[in-house]
Formats: sequence, structure tokens, C-alpha cells
Amino acid sequence: MRTNGIMMQYFEWFLPDDGNLWNRLKEDAEHLNHIGVTGVWIPPCFKGLSWQSLM
Repeated sequence: MRTNGIMMQYFEWFLPDDGNLWNRLKEDAEHLNHIGVTGVWIPPCFKGLSWQSLM
């Protein structure tokens, strides 16, 4: 039987630009799996310079 997965948003709006999000995700991966999370939504691995860079 196929079931729906559970996706977790693994970031917040004002993340510091220190690269530690990826380390925290690596450390938390086993726990997330244990509690039933089957996917994570992560941001791009770079920060935009400004909203104008999207135009």
C-alpha cells in the first residue's frame, strides 16, 4: 500500500549566512527519519544579493 510522506520545511526566513544549516540538517537527519519525516524542503545553497537579483 502506498502512503503519503511527511515533508518538513527545514529553514526559516532569516537564516544567518554561515553555512551551518547544512551541518544541522546532517546532524538531525537520523532523528527526522525516526519521527517519520520522509522529505525536507531546503533553501538554495546560496543567498541572493537582493530581491532585484530575481528580476
